[in-house]
Amino acid sequence: MKKIVLGAGLTLLSVAACAQSTPPAGNNPEEVKTLFGSGTRPRFFAAGTFHYSSLAGRDAWSLGGRTGVVLNRTFALSLGGSFLTDNHYRNSNAWTSASNQLTVAYGGLYLEPLLPTTGLVHLAFPVLIGGGAASSRDWDYPTPGATHFHSDGFFIVEPGVNVEVNLTRFLIVGLGATYRYAPNFKLPGVSDTALNSFTTGLTLKVGNF
Repeated sequence: MKKIVLGAGLTLLSVAACAQSTPPAGNNPEEVKTLFGSGTRPRFFAAGTFHYSSLAGRDAWSLGGRTGVVLNRTFALSLGGSFLTDNHYRNSNAWTSASNQLTVAYGGLYLEPLLPTTGLVHLAFPVLIGGGAASSRDWDYPTPGATHFHSDGFFIVEPGVNVEVNLTRFLIVGLGATYRYAPNFKLPGVSDTALNSFTTGLTLKVGNF
């Protein structure tokens, strides 16, 4: 009985060893693609964005940028941010003027799944997770020096989608939209949802794609 058990054990070990050393038929291990495996090819890039959005219910333009790496043309990791402001004049003439301004800057980590294709047109799904700061300033003249200033920090999530076109191997242009969401934004005299807004605009990427 002991000989039978020993023989069966040796047979199983031999089969396991063969399975470890011999790859399955028709499956080349060198062709297996993984996101963070030994075959990962990072490609560095930089991107700039120019978006239209709403800020506290007013028109606003934002400028942004980020830099990072593209992994196997399927996923991008980058760091960056955006800046936007508005300047709303309630009244202005030679004797009196009044205005208020809301300025916002935010940034963080961008996670960007890419539709795995080498075609001319493809999709990108950038998601920003990070934080920022906002300030509001009110001028109320003709009272000299009547300026009120407030500031606060906030957490932000901004998912989006871009339709991208390969202009060259080193230049990509994209048209897309995002939704900016800041759940804990609070400033005196400003709506708690002032930052929450859809945005739309252009993205320009430069790198070795």
